[in-house]
Amino acid sequence: MRILINGFVIFLLWAIFCRFWYVCEIKHHCDASPPPVEMVDQSTRTTDLGLYQGNDLVIGGFEQLAFQGSAVTPDLTESNNHFLDSLASWMKLNPDLGLTVTGSFRLSEVGSTSGFFENLGLARAASIRQLLVDRGIAESRIGLDYLQMADEDLSHPIRFAVRDQVAVVDSSDGKQPAAAPAADAFTFTNMNFSGANFDPNSDVFRPNATFEAYADSLKTYFAIHPDKTLTITGHTDARSSEMYNLELGRRRAQAVRMYLEQRGVKATFKIASAGEREPVADNDTEVGRAKNRRVNLSIN
Repeated sequence: MRILINGFVIFLLWAIFCRFWYVCEIKHHCDASPPPVEMVDQSTRTTDLGLYQGNDLVIGGFEQLAFQGSAVTPDLTESNNHFLDSLASWMKLNPDLGLTVTGSFRLSEVGSTSGFFENLGLARAASIRQLLVDRGIAESRIGLDYLQMADEDLSHPIRFAVRDQVAVVDSSDGKQPAAAPAADAFTFTNMNFSGANFDPNSDVFRPNATFEAYADSLKTYFAIHPDKTLTITGHTDARSSEMYNLELGRRRAQAVRMYLEQRGVKATFKIASAGEREPVADNDTEVGRAKNRRVNLSIN
């Protein structure tokens, strides 16, 4: 009898242990609280979001934008929508001025991409641009830029700055004026890819994953629109002579054309170079030089 009782107790303890293991360790139903979900803390948003023209604040006093985790679309508050409405109204009253939207990304987000955008900063800026386009602002008036943070602080993820829409020299002949520079446009029909694809002083093209996806889309696009042309413009930093950089930019543009042809893109190509003439960043820093060392693809 004692043996039977001892066996039953052992079986009962084993059954309890198995039940505990299944419910708590496998199904995770014994946790005191659910797994943490990274949420935007509305109370931590500062009210210093604004539009700047140089050092002058044009529109200000609104809550900062915020993004959930690594999302590229913002979690909008009433204050955010009021700011975007005010910004759109200001742009409509100032049709001769443009806007640069700079999106930031965390140190831990380096290497993360979204769509055709090479980093999450550009993707976040593009989502804000779309919100302004939805409010009636022409996409061509809104340029994009990006900023990599030195840490995980993303309390100021988006910055807004007025930019002049001025004529520039057409790099195809060096004489004729052209429309406002689209070096920071970042749209499907006017796209930039940064120095990540080119080493300094090199015309060897090393396409990254975002460019490969873009190339596949170009292949489909030109199969549907054979009458369109594709202008490829190479850009450089300013570390060599101007004449050398003009030639280097042309070689980079030609390298991109050869890659696209190998991928099966059938289009009428035009090759151009701006060399160092159209910088979008400071040539005194490596980050700035990498931004300037780029290639632009424009569908005409």
